[in-house]
Amino acid sequence: MTTHDDLDAPTIDTTDEPDTDMTIDTDSAPDGAEEAVAIERPEATERTPRRTRRRTVVLTGGAGAVVVALGATSLYFHLEHRDSAAVAASRADVMTAATDGTRAVLTYRAGSVDADLARAATFLTGDFRDYYTKLGTDAIAPNARSRGLSSEAAVAGTSTIRVDQGSAGALVFVNQSVTPASGAASVTSTAIRVHLTEVDGRWLIDRFEPI
Repeated sequence: MTTHDDLDAPTIDTTDEPDTDMTIDTDSAPDGAEEAVAIERPEATERTPRRTRRRTVVLTGGAGAVVVALGATSLYFHLEHRDSAAVAASRADVMTAATDGTRAVLTYRAGSVDADLARAATFLTGDFRDYYTKLGTDAIAPNARSRGLSSEAAVAGTSTIRVDQGSAGALVFVNQSVTPASGAASVTSTAIRVHLTEVDGRWLIDRFEPI
């Protein structure tokens, strides 16, 4: 008769630190017992770090996406604000150039007509400058000198029609008074469509159309 004391079985050594260390004597363990220990323990120790690593990657990736989204939003509003400020500055420059240029083109005095025409030409560019210079030489200056004519233009208002990259349009409302050497002055009110081109940082008139 075989008793339990006669069977070979694993022994558990509990003499040292039973709560933390466990020694399994596999010399007399049944077949498969050692393999079971070798398979079970690595699986139990590897599973948790893998889940933690995946969770860390997901959380880190989500935070990165939020940072990118916030950065893109901030850049968008920064560029939009910068563009709006640039357009506002350009509109102000266009209105000033249209106002000053129109006043100069329509203002001259008999005693200083040549200098007045030359100054007016500095507000112009392109074909319109050439046309105005020729008109001044052939008609305006001779009439001013012979008849003692003087013209004074007062701008009543200016409105920008459009402002593009390097090109703009404005509407200028003018009251022009022409006075001969003898006689009463004649006053006319006119709306003028002015087209401007940006040249070396300055807005210059290249078309001048009374309407």
